Amino acid sequence: EQSENAPLVEATLKTLLKFLNWIPVGYIFETNLVDHLTQKFLLVPMFRSVTLQCLMEIAGISLPDKNDTYNEKLVFMFTNTMAQMKQMMDPSLNLAEAFKVGSDDDQKFIANLAQFLCTFLKEHSGLVEVTDNKESDVKTAHELGMVYMLKISEVDDVEIFKICLDYWNWMSAELYRECPFLCSSMGSFVGAFGLGALSSNHQVPPRRRLY
Repeated sequence: EQSENAPLVEATLKTLLKFLNWIPVGYIFETNLVDHLTQKFLLVPMFRSVTLQCLMEIAGISLPDKNDTYNEKLVFMFTNTMAQMKQMMDPSLNLAEAFKVGSDDDQKFIANLAQFLCTFLKEHSGLVEVTDNKESDVKTAHELGMVYMLKISEVDDVEIFKICLDYWNWMSAELYRECPFLCSSMGSFVGAFGLGALSSNHQVPPRRRLY
């Protein structure tokens, strides 16, 4: 935690990555581990890729249902990660071009970001999907995460494309399952009578409107 020996810290993070699946969830979510990963190590170029990998593993851990403490920590992890990402990588950046001209470390970092976003949003999207119109840190973080997913999807790399395709396929299926036929059929019916706004307000689920 206090070490200034960079190789030692890097080795420690890599060891942590290997053992995260074996560590009791209480140690991960009831200590300052997530705080250090998101606020101390993620911004350091030497540690950013392995830190993102650690965060991805944490996002993929199976948790007890309805544990508010753990859910709050997951939301904290996501919002802080996105805040740090915004400092490191301008959302307006052309990631496809940056990947093409970037170093191996840069390319690995973008790939790790894709894996983190895909894992977190598939496992915990319900925690960060804010369906009302109020601005909040969580809503901002979610919107930023979606921007990065869209931009990473344009990267010319087969493995990264597979990661993104897996997420978009999942997301499309989720939205379709929520309203498979009712929205489309009612929208067409009401739209024919010039009542599209009424259909939109009463038939389209909030989550679908969000996207």
